[in-house]
Amino acid sequence: MSKKNLYLGGILIILAFGAYLYNGPVKNWQENRNQSENFLAKIDVSQIDFIDIVNKGELITLEKREDKWKVGGTKDFFVESALATELDAKIKDAINGEMELVSNNKENKKDFDLDEESGVLVKLRQGENMLKEFLVGGFGSDYNSTYIAEPESSESYLVNVALNNIFANSEWYDKIIFQTDPEKITKIRFQYPDKEIIIEKDGEDWKGIAPYEFSADAEKVEGVLNIIANLRASDIPEQKFEGTRLEENLIIVEASGEGVNNTIMIGGSNSEEDNAMYYAKKGDSDNIYLISLENRDVLDVNVGDLR
Repeated sequence: MSKKNLYLGGILIILAFGAYLYNGPVKNWQENRNQSENFLAKIDVSQIDFIDIVNKGELITLEKREDKWKVGGTKDFFVESALATELDAKIKDAINGEMELVSNNKENKKDFDLDEESGVLVKLRQGENMLKEFLVGGFGSDYNSTYIAEPESSESYLVNVALNNIFANSEWYDKIIFQTDPEKITKIRFQYPDKEIIIEKDGEDWKGIAPYEFSADAEKVEGVLNIIANLRASDIPEQKFEGTRLEENLIIVEASGEGVNNTIMIGGSNSEEDNAMYYAKKGDSDNIYLISLENRDVLDVNVGDLR
């Protein structure tokens, strides 16, 4: 073989080796040079039974109860099922997700909303045992990622999970009071301090049976059904009975039927303002809700309102 061919062969080998380096190890290094070890990766999600969330100075604790999350400090207020499902999914995604180091300067953390004023502090616990605590900051530029950091660390990371919209949430209480198929309700009893009205379904129609028999208008009854079957609170007040007037039994409405027993008790208003709401509770729970004036008025009826 001539020297020229040897020379050309050597050049081809060098070029091939260079191409291998560029498309193999070098390319992988370029793609992964900012990838960092996920500091959440060692958490066993099955061990998490408490989550402390501090958002703008307000602390809320979530407690695991079987497959649900209960709001700490309440008897039986739970997180709404869709939100609880999203919470579980986002935690798992963060534990298994990729983290990219974006800064190792502690002074830069505020630029990612990872300071004490802007960040949301999250503590994952197993009982009193702290599994991990971290700060959740703002969204990444794609809004599908979130800045994240350990509180005492100088390092800031970007995790490929949208955590901000779940942990920065301010409404953890399930506001659903009733969620029922109105077609299954066959009887409604209205009780007030000075009267009682009872209507029941008669085939496809409705009729009154107390305080005397009367024909009920289907459209007017439908308005009541829509409230008593699917009622959602406007807000959740401080959980104390003092000042609610719930003990006075101002309005009690009971809807019953096939697998249905929805009883709502309505007390007084929470203020004298035009946008006042009314205290309410279910018959089988001590949870206190606030419902709108409009919903309250639909359940405050006379016989003439149903005819």
